[in-house]
Amino acid sequence: MKNNEKHVRYEDALTDNEILLFAQMIDKFKNGDINYKELENMFLSNGVTIKPTLVDFSKTMMSIDKANIIKERISRQDYL
Repeated sequence: MKNNEKHVRYEDALTDNEILLFAQMIDKFKNGDINYKELENMFLSNGVTIKPTLVDFSKTMMSIDKANIIKERISRQDYL
């Protein structure tokens, strides 16, 4: 963590209604009701920018087919 960064707990920065709204949006994504792009647009419409944190698979043993599937999903922004 950088010394000049200030971190605020989400419950100190958001209202109860915002917390509920964001949780509902995330649940829809988690349950497969919406895709990542829809989730991103929903957050943007509420003034929040989201950025996925991708897992580094570079040192993971997997088949070439699986690796290609993962690369293709990342290029389409088809996140889980």
